Amino acid sequence: MSQWNTRQDWPRQARDCIAALNTRNIPLPETVTAALAVLDRVERAKPFAPEHTAIRKAILDGATTDQINALVLADLGAQKIAVEHGQARIDAAGAVLAAVLAAADKIMPALRKLAEAAISRLADVAALDGARLDDLVRAGRTDDAQAVANVATVASELDSHYEVRDRYLTRGGPQALTVAGWNGSRWRDPVMASYHVSGGNPADRYLKGLAAGVPLWFPTKSEAVAVAQAVADGQAAEAARIKAEQFGVGSVSGW
Repeated sequence: MSQWNTRQDWPRQARDCIAALNTRNIPLPETVTAALAVLDRVERAKPFAPEHTAIRKAILDGATTDQINALVLADLGAQKIAVEHGQARIDAAGAVLAAVLAAADKIMPALRKLAEAAISRLADVAALDGARLDDLVRAGRTDDAQAVANVATVASELDSHYEVRDRYLTRGGPQALTVAGWNGSRWRDPVMASYHVSGGNPADRYLKGLAAGVPLWFPTKSEAVAVAQAVADGQAAEAARIKAEQFGVGSVSGW
């Protein structure tokens, strides 16, 4: 589970992950549901610690020796139980994240469907070639005007879909999608994207890339890495060719 920063962050990550899937109405596989049930149970079972004056009050109230001994034992073990309960909660949250990752193949199709719908909507706006919202309204092109008005929201949604895939469904996390500086997890042609994709917000970046003919996609880790690896291999081969030519020229001139 290297894609999650620290053990202490697993409970928050697990809850964020489940919330992200539930918000998208993506069904949770049984293995995830089972792991989540354990986390819910552990979080409900908060450890009990007696009040710091409980033993004193028990003595004053005439408690039996057994009752007093039980309070002493509870008081002595309260801190240890609290620590172990915290670690159990972290372990349970980690199990939820691991279950989601293990079920990535079952979750990805539903997430991809949402992402591809967003990509299609962005492509429609990019095809309008920068048409202004007010011009579209005046021309009575209400559907196109609505698409332009919603473009920032759609771009943000797509960004969020990518983040869910990268954080929770990709073994190794987002960094595992990059090969030698190239990343094919969003743009099918990362070389073209490096020339045409720019902008300070998701909508600008996506529209500029699409308008330039760079296709967006929603690949799995293996698909994205294959694209990035091909670019990296091509660069390495070209660098080797240039080096060989330079070496050859130098050798000839030396003679």
